[in-house]
Amino acid sequence: MDYRSTVTKPQTYSGKITENVVQYFDTFERIAKANQWGEAEKLIMIPLYLRDQAIKLLDRIENKSPILTWEIVKNDFINHYNSEDQIEMPRENLYKQTKHVDENIQDYVLKILSECKRPHNEQNVDSAMKNEINELKETVKSLMNNTPQKSTVNKNKKHCTYCGLNKHEELQCYKKANKDKMCTFCELKFHTEDICYKKRNQNKIQTQPENN
Repeated sequence: MDYRSTVTKPQTYSGKITENVVQYFDTFERIAKANQWGEAEKLIMIPLYLRDQAIKLLDRIENKSPILTWEIVKNDFINHYNSEDQIEMPRENLYKQTKHVDENIQDYVLKILSECKRPHNEQNVDSAMKNEINELKETVKSLMNNTPQKSTVNKNKKHCTYCGLNKHEELQCYKKANKDKMCTFCELKFHTEDICYKKRNQNKIQTQPENN
């Protein structure tokens, strides 16, 4: 068998709970058939496409089986990853999901919905929880539709809550610091006559020499 003339290559398999082991081996066997791989070739090729926990499982299967066949590998993989423990683990993870203090309700619900889409959970989430999830979906949609658009104002921009002006904060507000002052010259608030800019301007005009 010339492996360089492979028609198509299988995907890798890691044994994660997001992967469906039965579907993977069905696809692998279809690809093997297209490539004209027999049982011996499949046993040679399968380790090349296993990753992480899956390749470790294959090592254990090889060590315990004096005569290794394709059916032994396939059945051991399916029995291991479809065992009750493997199915129960993602379900337990789903039911243990909690909302973090700094997590908003939308992100939390979306995380739950994402967890429910895992292969084992889709089949094992009970009907009562499915109804609750469907209600949460509608709640999230409503929340997202009513969420105000993010302000384009720079959050770091200073704004005074006393006078309503920008570029300073209330503690730095000139008007608040001088709120009880009244100018006896221009009769405006927030300053006194000795620093009145109107009086200064008038004095400048009066002191300018007349043009001949």
